Amino acid sequence: MVFFRYAPLEIICWSIITCRKIYLMDFRSESSCARCRFKSKAAAVLSEEELYMLGKACVEVSVNRGDAFFRQGTPSGHVVYLKEGLARIHKKGPRNRDQILKIACSGTYLGIQTILGDVVNQYSASALTRAVACYIRVREFRWLIQKNGDFANELIDYICREELSHFNRLVSHWQKQLTGRLAETLLYFAEEIFMAREYPMLLTRQELASMVGGTRESVSRAMKEFVDSGIIGMNKKEIRILKPELIKKLANSG
Repeated sequence: MVFFRYAPLEIICWSIITCRKIYLMDFRSESSCARCRFKSKAAAVLSEEELYMLGKACVEVSVNRGDAFFRQGTPSGHVVYLKEGLARIHKKGPRNRDQILKIACSGTYLGIQTILGDVVNQYSASALTRAVACYIRVREFRWLIQKNGDFANELIDYICREELSHFNRLVSHWQKQLTGRLAETLLYFAEEIFMAREYPMLLTRQELASMVGGTRESVSRAMKEFVDSGIIGMNKKEIRILKPELIKKLANSG
């Protein structure tokens, strides 16, 4: 849960989980939502009056890489709109092991599943890069859902797409071998996250293993096999897809 304290020269966001200050680089004025170039498809259908209300219930926060937007098990008081940057969505299971569920790109709502049910966050969201996020109070967000049918419809479409994507990842996880899951993940970063064949690998080997459902050692061996086979190239933290057709074949066949 995040609390906001207001001071004359700065606005400070206190996280009760990390006990660290996150300085708000650009506090939103009440009308800034109407002028925002990064509005979601849902926010784009709101009226001027509704955007004004959204702006009053919203605060913009600059978050450093590695910091949490919110943590699993904490009270849910805000919906977080990821305006810029990347985030990893992760959840701890019965054995207290952290599982990366997905990578969220800019334009994504974080924590939206919680507002219609539980009042406690069911997963964690952490900044994978330096990010800018908008914290929107749940009360006003729910009011907009009730009052604006087009807004609600866009959110339903968004949630449905997310759920179908989750189903596809789940089937892929259970029906593919490690090499297939790893190839699919590397291709996912290239085609959906960075939209380039060469990109920085932002995850550690342990985090990558968590995402593909393997151990750090098994993922390291598979990565080495990909490099030795000329499928990918690696330079420190940079990954380059050298044989896109072959890695697609591995990703599809599993």
